Amino acid sequence: VLTLQYTAQKVQPTPELRTLIYHHTQGVPDVTVKLIAIVQLEAITSGVEVIGETLINECAEKHLRLIAPAIEAIPMGPETFFDDTSPVNIL
Repeated sequence: VLTLQYTAQKVQPTPELRTLIYHHTQGVPDVTVKLIAIVQLEAITSGVEVIGETLINECAEKHLRLIAPAIEAIPMGPETFFDDTSPVNIL
């Protein structure tokens, strides 16, 4: 997950960091890559230069808030987010 890091201080991907990133992205590759890129950008521009749990949470809350309801609904199934999804009875 964190193989390409551009921050000054490299962080080893601990199980806690992997779980936190998964929590915010539910493993969706596009969202995961974008979250990691945003976290690194925020770390570099703020001068912190290190990736941590607080920064991941802040970036997810700030930058993924529009898709957060859909991400949170993934484990529960599409019908919890899209109330217009019901089985179609053709016959």
